Amino acid sequence: MESKRAHRRCKVKPVEVENDAKRPKNNRVAQEDELTDNFGADSQLKLNENVSLLTTKSIFPIKTYRIKNEKETESDVDLTQFFQQCENDITEILTHWIGDFKSIKFNLKIFGLYVKTTEKEEKYKINKHFVAPYISIYDVESIAKQLNQALETLIPLCGAFQDEDPDWTLENYQYLEMTVVKLEHTSYTVGLVPTPRSLQTRCTLINVKNNDDFCFKWSILAYIAYRKIKNCTFENHLAKQNAIAKLESHDHYQVSDISEDIIEYDMFILNFTGIKFPITRECISLFESNNKYISINIFEVDDDDTSLVVQTIKSKEIRSHSIDLLALRNEEKHLVHYAYMACKMKPNENNIIRDAKKCKKDVINPEEISKMKFTSFSKKISPPVVIFASIKKMANQKDEEPQACAALFYIVHQYNPDLNEICFFEGVDCIKRFGLQLKTKTSELFHKAWTPKNPIDALTECERNYQMNGSCCACEEKMTTNERKKLFNTFTGKYVGPIHKACKITYSLAEPFFPVIFDEIV
Repeated sequence: MESKRAHRRCKVKPVEVENDAKRPKNNRVAQEDELTDNFGADSQLKLNENVSLLTTKSIFPIKTYRIKNEKETESDVDLTQFFQQCENDITEILTHWIGDFKSIKFNLKIFGLYVKTTEKEEKYKINKHFVAPYISIYDVESIAKQLNQALETLIPLCGAFQDEDPDWTLENYQYLEMTVVKLEHTSYTVGLVPTPRSLQTRCTLINVKNNDDFCFKWSILAYIAYRKIKNCTFENHLAKQNAIAKLESHDHYQVSDISEDIIEYDMFILNFTGIKFPITRECISLFESNNKYISINIFEVDDDDTSLVVQTIKSKEIRSHSIDLLALRNEEKHLVHYAYMACKMKPNENNIIRDAKKCKKDVINPEEISKMKFTSFSKKISPPVVIFASIKKMANQKDEEPQACAALFYIVHQYNPDLNEICFFEGVDCIKRFGLQLKTKTSELFHKAWTPKNPIDALTECERNYQMNGSCCACEEKMTTNERKKLFNTFTGKYVGPIHKACKITYSLAEPFFPVIFDEIV
């Protein structure tokens, strides 16, 4: 049984299993060794001949297993059947660790061998692996569901790899590798950890600057205080940001004694009875028991502080007040600090494959679900009008191509939503009328929306402070007084922020245009 899907020929990096022997030993590693040995106690986990342990030690509580299918069958080219033959071994490993540590995360890699025969009858072989992202598990009952989710992720990845070059043939799937990570808070000391720069513009994070062991308490108070700001109306976005920034000072909360077991704040009565600080996983559960209307979820970021990983602590039920906290870590000082996460992270625009420089100059192979970033800052500027369009089709009774039966476009004004309008057409000539009306509307909008407005020079006190101390609103870098200029919105005349003199030259939309975004085209 052969599979003749295609893929782009590229260099494939072999899987490397990191070894601590290559790492310089320091105090932190020595402190982690005991923790790792406990996680690595496989004495109760009996591995059969199909399973091998690849990692034995790490500075993190982590295990990597290789699972093979010793019986070579035709199903070795069918990922679903290959996975099913390995599923019992995978389930046994996950069941073991979820039983010991209550919550874990895992990812799966599938390794395949592909063959290509040239016109000269020369054969080339290439090994390729595909990776499903980490998935968290909190109970044994959810293992089957999460494994199915991982499989559903791997199948299209394998298909996309082969669909780009018909000359490659899948010879067989060789084995699976599974990495298991313990979602258990280690014995860190609580201390202030600044918000990483990479996260500052990607999520609303309230990181209270406290000098005690009660960052968990301060984060709960930050949630309560943020509720007011969220429901308030501000003069502009800058005023709202300044109000949020004030929540990072512990003096803002005016709590007489943060160490008390019962804290009353803004109509909330928080019960911390029986909870020891620095707080542990068990004490977080106790806090939920003491406060029946609050649920706590703890998140962490990846090693380079750029993207959200998984929930290390997940509440068992959704309550009226669900609070998401982010555990910020300083690995060198062995510190952990909790901050209130008012909103989840935005996608990381810099998540481009890290070894792209090793590829050929004219070929770059980005990772799956990655994003590219414009080198020109002006690409971040939104045009004054965006048009969303949709064309619906209807199948005929005969075996003919479906025909358009209705069409519409929705004009969205970026700076004046009151002017938004929708145009709808139906019938056999809907496409013709759609095109004519779209042309008419864009001609009218050119004269209305693209007319520059005079700048509003009068700044508020908050805007003046932002102009003197803020970073460049284009490149987001710091700047000196001499190179600091004011930027005003071309279409509204309102103040935007400080900008480098050099950035201001190119930070504009060069030519008028109206993007039209279709959700479906016949």
